[in-house]
Amino acid sequence: MQQTRSFSNPSQYSWNAALRDIQSAQKMDEVFSKVQVAIEQHAALLKRDAAVRLKLWLSKLSEQGASPTLQTNNPVWKKNRNAYAKLLLNQLKQGRLEKPFNAAPPSGPLQTLPASLTYAFSLPRTSSTRSTLRYCL
Repeated sequence: MQQTRSFSNPSQYSWNAALRDIQSAQKMDEVFSKVQVAIEQHAALLKRDAAVRLKLWLSKLSEQGASPTLQTNNPVWKKNRNAYAKLLLNQLKQGRLEKPFNAAPPSGPLQTLPASLTYAFSLPRTSSTRSTLRYCL
């Protein structure tokens, strides 16, 4: 038996849903900002070519949030942006830039990050997975 909610005011439901969407988008932006700061702290430690690529990627990941005309509350886009940022930070912590960050970002919208690439930073860290930064990128 399926249970349905009855709302005395249907517009209240839409307002509540909109509020949840806005709060979710703000939370994702906060997460991105924290990861972005951590990434920027690593930029000064990189060789010039890697630092340039890093800045290009940060610019790409920030571009839709920076311009008022491009701002989006699209949770799918923000989740994908955050996945790219977390992967980038994870690779920096491991001391190497691998696919897709071993090249400049593509023009146009970013493809959805494959689940196989998000797997690495979603695992709990153990002593065997920790590594120190190697600045030979």
